[in-house]
Amino acid sequence: MTMKGVWRQWALLFVAVAMLGCSKDEDPKPVAITAADFEGEWSITTYKLAGTDETATLSEFTFEIFSNGDFLVNKNGQNDSYGSYEVDEATKVLTVDLTNPKEPSKVINGTWQVYEKTDDSMTLKSFEQGEKKDFVLTKI
Repeated sequence: MTMKGVWRQWALLFVAVAMLGCSKDEDPKPVAITAADFEGEWSITTYKLAGTDETATLSEFTFEIFSNGDFLVNKNGQNDSYGSYEVDEATKVLTVDLTNPKEPSKVINGTWQVYEKTDDSMTLKSFEQGEKKDFVLTKI
C-alpha cells in the first residue's frame, strides 16, 4: 500500500469515527426554575394529553400564582379552587397540589418540569401515571 493510500484510509477512518461520535439530542432537557418564575397571572394556551389537543377544556381558566407558594384557579373570572405549589430547584421539578380539585382543572395536579421558559411563557411536561401531559402557560 502506498503512503497516499494509507493517508486516505486514515482520513476515512477519522471521518467515520467523527460521524459516529456525533449524536442528535432529540430529548429536550428540563430548564432551571425558581418559585419567582411562576409568580403572576397565567392562562393555559396549549394543553395536550397523550399528544391530543385538549386546550378547549381549560380555556376558561386562569391561575394566580403567589410568591408564598399558594395559587388560585379562576374560571371565567370567579374563584374555582385553590392550592399550593413547590419548586425543587435541584431536581427542576414543580409540584402542584390543588385543595379539593375539580374537573377539569384537577389535571394540573402533580409534578411538572419546565422545558422552555421566557419572561411571559413556559412549556411544562408531566409523565405521571402513564399519562403524558403538556402545557404552555402564557402570562396575562
